[in-house]
Amino acid sequence: MGRITTYDIARACGVSQATVDRALNNRSNIKNETRELILLTAAKMNYRPSNLPTYLKTGKTNMIGIIVPATLPFYSDLLLAITKTANMRGYHSMISFSEFNVEHEKYCLAEYLKINADGIVIFPVGSDGSEIKKIMQMGVPVVTLIRKVKNYNFDFISVNYERAAANAAQYLINLEHVKIGYFTIWDNSSNLYTYNKRLKGIKSAMEKNGLSIQEKHIINDTENYQIIESLINERDLPTALICFNDINAIGLVSYLSSKGIQVPGDISIISFDNISMLRYFSPGITSIAYPFGDIANAAIDILIKRMGTSYQDGSEHLFDTQMIHRNSCKRLSKQL
Repeated sequence: MGRITTYDIARACGVSQATVDRALNNRSNIKNETRELILLTAAKMNYRPSNLPTYLKTGKTNMIGIIVPATLPFYSDLLLAITKTANMRGYHSMISFSEFNVEHEKYCLAEYLKINADGIVIFPVGSDGSEIKKIMQMGVPVVTLIRKVKNYNFDFISVNYERAAANAAQYLINLEHVKIGYFTIWDNSSNLYTYNKRLKGIKSAMEKNGLSIQEKHIINDTENYQIIESLINERDLPTALICFNDINAIGLVSYLSSKGIQVPGDISIISFDNISMLRYFSPGITSIAYPFGDIANAAIDILIKRMGTSYQDGSEHLFDTQMIHRNSCKRLSKQL
């Protein structure tokens, strides 16, 4: 059977389509028993209302498209905040995954344009924003999150990664660490905004304290940990590592444990994202937490503000983070 319409419900109930419309839209001039019959019949027939009439009347679908790279915990946590906020503003959310693929990201953008999404929130995979600009020039506002697209003044919302990483490095320096490294499992992403901002923050904090990070301690490893293994064999592992995200940190801690290297006994670890699963992991990893609610509110507020306006340069909004202290770091001279 095809899509159930109000005509089908009207036939099943023996009433007019106008009566069905009054019942489904909770209008007056309809008997309670007739309303209940129509609603029950609609539920039994799995009726799904179309937003076409609303679109034809107002030019809006009340639908927001969201494009994220993957189903990783960080994206899931932020997605939950965005969809909840959109719903509170009266908008439905559709979610697509770019799978860290630039071409698939372009496909998702085009599909949202086809279905007349009122606006799009995107975590850009690529650094080329030409496709996003085309969408915006056609009257669909786009807000970019977390990863910035270079050379385009799109609305951009993220956190101050440079400051967060500098604070993390300073925390380790205060614990008397001087041999600090930066670790990530390389994702081959063409958008390196967050990676570079964090590295800049680490370098800044170390330089402020008369220190410097060694190039070999900027570790872009694989899931086989060849670089880490090489540093272990050379007895040149840093005393502390700032990990790109919690998933990287969890994998690294497990690998180090398999090599007899304990956290924080032998090496201190700080990571980013503060994903919910950290509460189940031992040792507890000190991590940088994001203000997901603030990010989501800003994204939806800006998107709604841009709806119905012509293409224009956007603005940048960077929120501060919070370090959640657990037990993955120790002072070199004595344990905390």
